[in-house]
Amino acid sequence: MIVRAVSLADAAAMTGWQNAVVRIGGTIVQDEARRETEETRDHLTGPWVLCCPVAVAAGGAAGFQALWRHPDSPEDRGDIGTYVRAGLHRSGLGAALFAATADRARAYGLWSINPTIRADNAAGPGCYARCCLVDDDHAADCALKDGRVMGRVSGRFAGTVNPAATR
Repeated sequence: MIVRAVSLADAAAMTGWQNAVVRIGGTIVQDEARRETEETRDHLTGPWVLCCPVAVAAGGAAGFQALWRHPDSPEDRGDIGTYVRAGLHRSGLGAALFAATADRARAYGLWSINPTIRADNAAGPGCYARCCLVDDDHAADCALKDGRVMGRVSGRFAGTVNPAATR
């Protein structure tokens, strides 16, 4: 496995396997299939996107982690979304992606990184905990498109991703 920066050539594969995970359900916040144009905007080229490392293994893109700065968030905080191809959860991809993301977060001067995951995501909390995530907020009443109500957990990384930063 190698971790590299995303390219536009990755968008189709990323969209395809992300939609496969959406169909399976239970691991990512999205609950509807995505179009390649949405994927490109949200994780590759949008003005809020800071970086998007991609893990590549046999069979192509195996996972990615988008880092962005939400316009309503403090300038020193980034948000991340981690997406791993079905069947590859708990394979070390998340930790490898986070190492690359944390390097970029430091370069951007971010103080903290915030992930938000579904409460029923069995693999996510373990992955994020290995990267020093601590729970920060719980939302119990987030409705999915099919009408189910799903909890969501937001977190923050303990300490700082940018040891040189001061608060």
